[in-house]
Amino acid sequence: MTKIHKNTNIDYNEDYYEHGVSKGISGYMHYRWMPEMTLRMAHHMIQTLGLKPSDVVLDFGCAKGFLVHAMRILDIPCFGVDISEYAISRAPAEVRDFCKQIMSIEDMIDNKAPYDWIVSKDVLEHLHEPEIDCFLEVAYRSSKKLFIAVPLGGDDTSGKFIIPSYDLDKTHVTVKSFSWWQHKCEHFGWQVMAAGYSFPGMKENWVKIDAKGNAFFTLENPSLG
Repeated sequence: MTKIHKNTNIDYNEDYYEHGVSKGISGYMHYRWMPEMTLRMAHHMIQTLGLKPSDVVLDFGCAKGFLVHAMRILDIPCFGVDISEYAISRAPAEVRDFCKQIMSIEDMIDNKAPYDWIVSKDVLEHLHEPEIDCFLEVAYRSSKKLFIAVPLGGDDTSGKFIIPSYDLDKTHVTVKSFSWWQHKCEHFGWQVMAAGYSFPGMKENWVKIDAKGNAFFTLENPSLG
């Protein structure tokens, strides 16, 4: 089992999600349900990815389950998993039964697999490379399609993100280029359906800061698709 370990002495706890900026540990402050933002993002994901009401979706790294909530409001059967006991315990009551805490990558798989989609937004940069490898391999065995969004580094060695604000999160440990992420996904068998620096309804404020500061990959598993 590939245990997801904490990358620093910072826990994904109340301070991380509610006081992260003031304490200098994350970009979160009073992280809460904002339907005008999350429902719009979910709508664009459904339209752009072509999600159907019959598609079972897993949100890997769901935090407080807000995307799960938005997807379910829009009739997509979405489930969520996250390492943070605090975040999962703060999921909206409507989706608390659909979100669970996990301790290892493999824990994300249950009797709902194979999923039609696994989505993971702003999560993989929190994992070390062996954990990313495990995630991509386990996801490949367990899902027809995969969507990931990650902040980008200017290169693969400096350890600095293109958008400096991303460096402020002390749990960001993997800082890589667009080509590194694409090659990593392809190495584990994923075929690229779409790849770019922007995605409708997602991270638009960051794209305005730097048009090439984020990557969005839509991937397909030819063995299950």
